This record gives sequence, structure tokens and C-alpha cells, in this order.
Amino acid sequence: MRHARIEATAALARGEIRVGMSANEVVALLGQPTKIERVASSKKEQWTYEGPNGPVILHLESGVLQRVHSD
Repeated sequence: MRHARIEATAALARGEIRVGMSANEVVALLGQPTKIERVASSKKEQWTYEGPNGPVILHLESGVLQRVHSD
């Protein structure tokens, strides 16, 4: 699991995580997120990966990556 956490931050830094990617593409690149939060009555999800410098948050809607940020 630690490898996936570090890989999330590294992939973000390398520009490998891009808006428009499918949820399956994100999982293939990073593995399963540490946490998934679903927004009630919508198709929005927030995926959290723990990186060495803090969390990396991916915002998906209808299974498509919409936005990425790190704290």
C-alpha cells in the first residue's frame, strides 16, 4: 500500500494523472485509493491517496477524473 501512496504523488508530479482519465485508468496507474467518499444523490466521488507530503485528492464525476489537488 505504501508504494501506491508514494506513486500517487510521483505520478502527479510527472503529469501522468490527467483530467479526463477514467476511474479504471487511475486505478491501473495508482492502485486503489486510501479512501473514497461519495457525494449523496450525485455521481461525484473524492478519492484520497496518502503521499509522503500529504494527501493527494482526486475528484471524479461519473467515473471520469475532473480535478486533482494536493494539500
